Amino acid sequence: MQETEHRHFDRPDEKRAFPKGGAEILKTGGGEVGRLVFEPGWRWSSDVKPIAGTDSCLAPHFQYHVSGRLGIRMDDGTEFTAGPGDVTSLPSGHDAWVVGDEQVVVIDWFGATNYARPAALEGPEAVVTAFGAAWADHDLDTALSMLTDDCVFDATGPAPDGAEHKGRDAIRAAWHEIWVDGHVRGADIFKVRGDKISEKLAYVKG
Repeated sequence: MQETEHRHFDRPDEKRAFPKGGAEILKTGGGEVGRLVFEPGWRWSSDVKPIAGTDSCLAPHFQYHVSGRLGIRMDDGTEFTAGPGDVTSLPSGHDAWVVGDEQVVVIDWFGATNYARPAALEGPEAVVTAFGAAWADHDLDTALSMLTDDCVFDATGPAPDGAEHKGRDAIRAAWHEIWVDGHVRGADIFKVRGDKISEKLAYVKG
């Protein structure tokens, strides 16, 4: 039986980050609807393909275009541009890109479930790949959502031995400093428990 629901994308059930964009997913009406946001310069084949691991986008879409202009090329060679007020139905197999300097926003009723979700990877590798996309996009909330409640972040500073931060609140404060004050060159070792990261050990390039 259908139930009355009132949801808002400011409080999504899931957020997925990828370079120059992101997806917010709401679970409602027995299904999922997504708000996809693409910044100028975004292109699926450059920014989402490395996450999806497929030659073209295999997620079918039925979507309403809220703002901006989106170029679309189907695998069969069909090409067009969709803009505000347009509704598009796209089968699997296509590329897409932002046209111009305006942010693109679309509402997707069919295809958001697996959009920008690693398809070719499974287990810990998929978890770390998705985390890496959120980290590269400086999406702190999404990155923190991928951690266990008792996650440990072993930081490289302060010198000489670094410091251990345990739990999301402590890790949030530590990562905020890194993203605001600059960046480091180094490598990370991850431990994954289920579908969450339970430990991130950082090593900095000397």
